[in-house]
Amino acid sequence: MVSTNKIENVRNDVIQWRFNQAEFVFQELLYKCFEKMKQELNCFPTLIIKKSRSKWGCCYFNENRIMLNLALTQVPFYLIEYVIFHELTHFIYHNHSQEFHRKLQEYVPNERSCAKELKKYPTLLQCAFSASFMDDWSILSNIKFTRRMYS
Repeated sequence: MVSTNKIENVRNDVIQWRFNQAEFVFQELLYKCFEKMKQELNCFPTLIIKKSRSKWGCCYFNENRIMLNLALTQVPFYLIEYVIFHELTHFIYHNHSQEFHRKLQEYVPNERSCAKELKKYPTLLQCAFSASFMDDWSILSNIKFTRRMYS
């Protein structure tokens, strides 16, 4: 019989592994996208990985930070890149104006279809908080990752 402590230890290890994998993939994609936009951006942003019920990503332009939802690990890479470019574009335009969308389309020509496609995954946002995806562990609910070599 497996003890409850061992099950919780394994669950914690799996959660930490999932965040680590997300950090690795998201940092690489963020760097790739940043490289394409670096002429227009001041400096490489800090990456925050969180679970969110309502947002795939968020730009904190005053703090030079980008939040990406852990649930993005369940969508195709090109949609993760779309979210990253979307958030990086907010460092240039702080709203969703026509100028914002024109600039985003320079990097993601099919941005409108990507936004539509992300709407096909609403259950991933909700599942991020269910036991089937992972338990809501407060210790891992807001992990900040910074890659020193890009800072």
